[in-house]
Amino acid sequence: MQLGIMAVQILLAAKYQGSCSKSGILRNNRGSADITNVLVTLYASCVLITIRTIFRTVEYFAVADLHPTELTTISDISPLIRYEWFFWVFESSVMLLNPVLLNFRHPGKYLPQNKKAYLTESGEEKDGMEFADNRPVWKKVVDPLDLYGLALGRDECWWERDRVDGWEGAGVEEREAGTQSGKREGKKESGVRRTAV
Repeated sequence: MQLGIMAVQILLAAKYQGSCSKSGILRNNRGSADITNVLVTLYASCVLITIRTIFRTVEYFAVADLHPTELTTISDISPLIRYEWFFWVFESSVMLLNPVLLNFRHPGKYLPQNKKAYLTESGEEKDGMEFADNRPVWKKVVDPLDLYGLALGRDECWWERDRVDGWEGAGVEEREAGTQSGKREGKKESGVRRTAV
């Protein structure tokens, strides 16, 4: 099951990378929002976890197939079970390398420091609105991802508003005026800035 989930995760990441590459986001955002480095780290981490999972799966079936009798010799037992070095190489060292990798190549190092920044479909980096979860505390505890609100369509995707409302070319004043008269009264978007190529 874990191998299947890992395959789905890698396919989703590869699809995301393909979409970013097709739209030019990977090419236009080297340095400020280097998504390529984040994805390389993700792929490397997935490879390490997959090596460990394959080892554990093979080891499990080797133990499950073991039915010793009086005639069973030590050479009849799988080397995976007989020798400890398989465990140290394919389990312990791989699982030690994974957090070292994630600390050395932390994704936050390659992403914008501004938590309100996001990339538009055209590859522009914009400052969006501050995220605020105004639900009661008990709802945040029971449903931290607001899946209920997502299912009912109550989530407002303010980062898609430029495309939906045709604000892509609008100036700051027009966007601020439109935002104030919209659902989120009093909240403002700041300007657009082009990232370095």
